[in-house]
Amino acid sequence: MKKHAMPALLAATVIGCSQQHDASSIQAADLAAIEQTNRQTLKALNTNDLQLMNSLVAENHIMMIPGRPEMSGRATIQESNAHLVESYTNVEIWKPAETVVTGDWAWQRGTFDITLTPKKEGVRPIRSIGKYIHIYQRQADGRWLMIRDIFNDNGAAK
Repeated sequence: MKKHAMPALLAATVIGCSQQHDASSIQAADLAAIEQTNRQTLKALNTNDLQLMNSLVAENHIMMIPGRPEMSGRATIQESNAHLVESYTNVEIWKPAETVVTGDWAWQRGTFDITLTPKKEGVRPIRSIGKYIHIYQRQADGRWLMIRDIFNDNGAAK
């Protein structure tokens, strides 16, 4: 190898490592932002905070709930949120198994445990344990919002 090639090789290696470090830092920041979105969503659900819940609904959000037609768009989701808050006390836990970020899109696979306690006296709580796929999109303001919520139940809870 020629003597003048060594500095160029060293510079290329340093630049490559720096770019890899920058991409790794961006990836970590995106994963942290998605985790924060999840924390806020669960906080809203578990405290019946309708205002917070609705602030986290993207315009293009679609929910695919078992046994029901899909719900599409902010207005429909917000109407469903209002019904949830009026009718139930919610205790919900998500356990993400993997989250993949690619550009302004991300998806997450995990499990959930939900207990909905009806506010109407004498009606038994509903418990659902299952799995989910969430799809997130970075919004124009930089926030990551869930735009697809797809889940299903594993069967009757024991």
